[in-house]
Amino acid sequence: WQLGGKNLGQSYSQMVDGYSTTSKDVITSIEADGDSVALTIDAYQDDGTVQAYSLHYEVAGGEIVSGSGSKA
Repeated sequence: WQLGGKNLGQSYSQMVDGYSTTSKDVITSIEADGDSVALTIDAYQDDGTVQAYSLHYEVAGGEIVSGSGSKA
């Protein structure tokens, strides 16, 4: 959270609630180009399903300053 999660447009409790049914996240790819980071993750849910996401972050001063994501 202190590495920039607070800059992604939701409160800490909203972020925690969003992961309440996720048992683990696995990074399946990651690419960095300067201050831009793109990654895909598989989010394993408590019910056994897996959801894939594409994420993009911008970093400045060692902190995430913006980000976006969508289901892959």
